[in-house]
Amino acid sequence: MRHLGTRLANATVGKVMIDLAQMEHILATSGLDWTAVRPPRLTGKPLTGTYRTRTGATPKAARPFSALTSPT
Repeated sequence: MRHLGTRLANATVGKVMIDLAQMEHILATSGLDWTAVRPPRLTGKPLTGTYRTRTGATPKAARPFSALTSPT
């Protein structure tokens, strides 16, 4: 049964990861300055003003952050 879960995850998430890799390749070879932002989960909670970044990967123990915009 545990291998069934792995196969199912690969069948669904695997396609997303292939698409993500293609998108990053297109950005990287475009000649443009760019930043890819991939929040693990957006919430409606108040903004904290504290964010973590990591170049080339997701920060360890990635936490959700607010999708709310700050007032201008």
